[in-house]
Amino acid sequence: MTLKRKIYWTAAVFLALIGALFVFGVLPIFSSIKKESKELLSQKEEVLELEEKVKEFKEFQILIESENSPQELVDKLFFNSKEPLDFIEFLERNAEDCQLSFEVSPGLPQKIKEDPWPSMNFQMDLVGLFPNFLKFLERLEKNLYLIEVLNLSITKIEAKEILAETLPPTAVKINLLIKAYTE
Repeated sequence: MTLKRKIYWTAAVFLALIGALFVFGVLPIFSSIKKESKELLSQKEEVLELEEKVKEFKEFQILIESENSPQELVDKLFFNSKEPLDFIEFLERNAEDCQLSFEVSPGLPQKIKEDPWPSMNFQMDLVGLFPNFLKFLERLEKNLYLIEVLNLSITKIEAKEILAETLPPTAVKINLLIKAYTE
């Protein structure tokens, strides 16, 4: 074997060793780091969610323990079904703050056998961007009123409607039916 061949063989063996070290040593470390990073991020999200829930619980506990009488607390949890204007204004304000066009059709007050309190349904038609709608839903969820989402449908807006109403191209139509409990 000539010196040139020995150099080539030594270089080939050395490159094979480096390749094997990379495949069996470095790549598993990187994949492990990537996996651990994803787990860490999900744990951070869980911690943030739990912190938010604890904060909401403490706020609710402060509200209950404040000098409010039980009647004042009930007045904040339930709206007056004979005068639902305050509740409708609450819905409109939140929709406007979330940059959604808003139409609402209130139903009649009803007492369903399975429900602990009387309730009233509200059919809402909203138009806007989906992230804004998620913000609106989050606000509904975090308010003091007792609300239950009964039905939700989301449809893409046709291109001709977008042009006619000067809406963004990613706008959606949302039909939302909620049940709000009354006094």
